[in-house]
Amino acid sequence: MIKWEIREQDEQIVESLKASGIDDILARLLVNRGCQCPKDAEEFISPSEISLFPPDSLPDMAFAAEKIRRAIELGKKIVVYGDYDVDGVTSSAVLLSFLKSIGANVGYYIPDRKDEGYGLSEASIDKIYGSGVEFIITVDNGTTAVSEIEYIKSLGMDIVVTDHHECSDSLPRCPVVNPKRTDSEYPFKELAGVGVVFKLVSYLSREDEETLFSRYGALVAVGTIADVMPLVSENRRIVFEGLKSIRRNCSVGLSSLFEAAGSKISEVDSGTVSFRLAPRLNAAGRMGNASDALKLLLCEDKAEAEAIAKKLCLANDERQKAEREIFASVEKRLKNAPKHNIIIEGDEKWHGGVIGIVASRLTEKYGRPVILFSFDGDNAKGSARSVLGVNIHEIIASAEPFLLKFGGHEMAAGLTVKRSEFDEFRNFMYDYADNNIERSLLVRSVITECLLPHNRLNLNFYDDLTALEPFGSANPTPVFTVKGLEIMRISGLSQGKHCKFSFRKEDGSLFDAMFFSHSPLVLSCKEGDVVDIACVLGKNTFRGKTGLSVIVKAMRLDSSSEEKISFSVRDYDDLISGEATLSGLKITKDDVAVVYRFLRSAGKERFVISPFGVSRRIFVGGESIGYVKLRLCLNILKELFLIDCFDVFENGVSEETAVLAEVFSFKGKTSLEKSETFRKYS
Repeated sequence: MIKWEIREQDEQIVESLKASGIDDILARLLVNRGCQCPKDAEEFISPSEISLFPPDSLPDMAFAAEKIRRAIELGKKIVVYGDYDVDGVTSSAVLLSFLKSIGANVGYYIPDRKDEGYGLSEASIDKIYGSGVEFIITVDNGTTAVSEIEYIKSLGMDIVVTDHHECSDSLPRCPVVNPKRTDSEYPFKELAGVGVVFKLVSYLSREDEETLFSRYGALVAVGTIADVMPLVSENRRIVFEGLKSIRRNCSVGLSSLFEAAGSKISEVDSGTVSFRLAPRLNAAGRMGNASDALKLLLCEDKAEAEAIAKKLCLANDERQKAEREIFASVEKRLKNAPKHNIIIEGDEKWHGGVIGIVASRLTEKYGRPVILFSFDGDNAKGSARSVLGVNIHEIIASAEPFLLKFGGHEMAAGLTVKRSEFDEFRNFMYDYADNNIERSLLVRSVITECLLPHNRLNLNFYDDLTALEPFGSANPTPVFTVKGLEIMRISGLSQGKHCKFSFRKEDGSLFDAMFFSHSPLVLSCKEGDVVDIACVLGKNTFRGKTGLSVIVKAMRLDSSSEEKISFSVRDYDDLISGEATLSGLKITKDDVAVVYRFLRSAGKERFVISPFGVSRRIFVGGESIGYVKLRLCLNILKELFLIDCFDVFENGVSEETAVLAEVFSFKGKTSLEKSETFRKYS
């Protein structure tokens, strides 16, 4: 089942915004984003006017700055201790650039994801100490490293922590610049790690905002977007100014990576950073050494930058390949496995740097929490992702006796268990999840901003929407519900991987829309159906012409079609369970033959189909074969070893369960009488 929710707004606030001259739909979007009055709305649509909070209101800012100034004056060897994700790398780049510009003797250290893990460790501290470092500044880490920092001090080194992660009960005995400290009076708690560094540089340099944004704004924006920080308050201003800086005067390193990723710098937005730039910067730390990403951000030589950018793109290709292999491996295991309220799998061949991404994709597809493990020697290192309403941190914490290491929050977590106890841990988690997670929470949801009238599907309205940019966390790209569209044409693209629709609006005009990652075979709908869609709007230019782009995120049939699906599924389930019989039901050789030919014509070995949708496209004797007959024919073909098929997931277009089918190569003839199902229903 798919839950479809259209958000509601306080109509009084909507009317007050409309009275101030704001469009009705934009008013609803602004209310969804927390605007309570025209003044809030005016500030939201004018991010350049958002005031930045004074950096000295961050805890320990003055203390940290004084220590750093003193270390520079004394000529101490300083190291910036970063992290391997984009926030950590951009934080390192900003602070390194600034410290070098004022003559500091400074280098950097980024721990290896696989061998050292996140944050400070005694092994990394020993390496740093052995290189003659006297002063450490952490970026995007350090808040919880109480014992490690005591070790640093025991070696005679000094340290300042800059971070944005949650704090534990006790803080390290050093300056800790972190807006999330319990004693922090800083008005905004959601700065990225690079945002905290930006504040430190602002305090140390005393430069004006325009100068700071021109020098560091691009990197601060990239780190903030990549770390999925909410784009409200200061972050909205930071990202707005940073994107403007990228478009106006992009650095050699960033411009080389944008070009290598196939993006036009003049058209860069938050989505470009999220989906094109960030994965490539992250790939360095996931698949190799994050230092490559940092070198690129600091690089000023075009040829060198292009070489590093190419290397990062290759690492990203490797990352995507590893993701696909792990994803396919998990799906194969789920094929015949008992269904639980949580998915838990592990393998020694799986790359620990990408299992978190795969877990996210599986969670999105199956609507269940997922924990994937990479087996590394005696340990199993896991990455967990959850669905809205299911606290994965709480669920994993229930297995405390098994946990060697554990941390995270309600939507994502990391953990380590002994390899020898993995099976026992998994069984415990299955039992706990099956008994404590409500099935009602394991429902994929479609949440849209509001209803969009047919007459707003045009470029003028899309241009109005750009007033809400930059989009991102807490200010997502608007998803609208458009009701009552008639399907005029459905066609497959990229060998059936995607769907292109032609819809007719209520005024009779037509428009095209894309439904990515959905084959026509998986659709329950057909041409002539009337559907509702959840969609996002954009624009594209092709052969010099610019038009509206409509991307379908979800689709639902009208209520009468959904009823037909429900009745069909019920009839089939009752028939198979023996609770009912269908008078007049008879399977013929022609029925089986036409279904087999249809499956073979799909042109690939494995594919997902909607039984209801396919049953409406297959005709025998001038009539569609029908859902029940199609399901029986699939069973017959499976019993004859001509195909394999099994239920996999809800298909995103109706409440029907989809079927994964695989057609086997077969030469010669077989007898339908070998099938028990055929003998029973023929």
